[in-house]
Amino acid sequence: MKFTNRQIRLTIIFGLLGFAASTLTLVSAFGQNAPAIASNTPPEGTVLAGSPIGIKQVESPPIGFDPAAMSAGDRLRYAIPPAPDAVMHPDEYEHWKRVVSAMADPKKRVQTTLMQTKIRHGPARKLNVSPTSGLVHGVGTLQSSNWSGTAVYDPSDRFKVEAIFGAFVVPAARQAVGVCDGGWDYASFWVGIDGLASNSNDVLQAGFDSDAYCAANGTSTCYCAWIEWFPNDAIYVNFPFSPGDLIWIEVWNTSATTGYAYLYNYSTEQYASYVLTPPAGTALVGNSVEWIVERPSIGSGTTLATLANYNATSMYSGFAWNYNASSPTYQYAWQPPASGNIYAITMLDDSGKPISNVGAPQLNFLWFWNSGSSY
Repeated sequence: MKFTNRQIRLTIIFGLLGFAASTLTLVSAFGQNAPAIASNTPPEGTVLAGSPIGIKQVESPPIGFDPAAMSAGDRLRYAIPPAPDAVMHPDEYEHWKRVVSAMADPKKRVQTTLMQTKIRHGPARKLNVSPTSGLVHGVGTLQSSNWSGTAVYDPSDRFKVEAIFGAFVVPAARQAVGVCDGGWDYASFWVGIDGLASNSNDVLQAGFDSDAYCAANGTSTCYCAWIEWFPNDAIYVNFPFSPGDLIWIEVWNTSATTGYAYLYNYSTEQYASYVLTPPAGTALVGNSVEWIVERPSIGSGTTLATLANYNATSMYSGFAWNYNASSPTYQYAWQPPASGNIYAITMLDDSGKPISNVGAPQLNFLWFWNSGSSY
């Protein structure tokens, strides 16, 4: 499918409209015009002491290198994301070329600090139907207590070596209108592999949070990027971005125990890349890929956080493929798959009411919005 510059502009416009609406909502929200406290740092009590587990930032590639001409060994060494086929998917290839071109300029590389947290972005919970039921032509709907978005499930485990990407417009975060409860609300936006079906309890993923705090002493937000291979907890990275920015996220793996993540900010042209390993005894299954908004859990318990009111935002260029196959299978974020099934997932609150929803105006374009108690 062609993805034109006009569609990119519309994506940004839709995202910024959601951002503008969220700002107006914030102004009208009770208690949320109080003085702001320190922002863009992880919520108090969520960062743990000690070295981050299972992740490291890779070294910079040579100045002026050509990512398309690098050897397989150097692509791994510098965590250069896999490239879509330039002939079959020229638009996706052009997007890829733009985001990895930043790697040729060392000034655009963000040397990040890694912070181990106790925040967990886990597998889908409390799905209301099995991922193999309720389907028409391989397309179905699901409800979950922690996920909203789209996901492709294939019991043949065809995503064993896979790459997935998407670009999200960062939404402004706040608590629901009329709420100022003295705590933090969370909204996590990510792409990843595994976690939809009950037999894949790992999730290889990367993304960012738009989180909000409100109390009598003021308000705060956390616009924080993170990397995670669940059941490890999330690692926060100080990758800079702000509401309204467009953030590219790509995740891929080379084996069941080696994964990579790449972040790129279209607004600042900065990037960072990482290599990940799962905890001992965990391996990637490869039976699902997904583009998700999540409310995570905090700490070792199973209680889910309150979803932040992100109002609405968009994601474009949702794309996944088994990049090392001789004849890759390409998958858009809302496209009936060649094998397996695709689902639109609605998130429910603790009372079973919808709080985060997804629409798909185009195959590779998703629109997310709040509703109910989270709005």
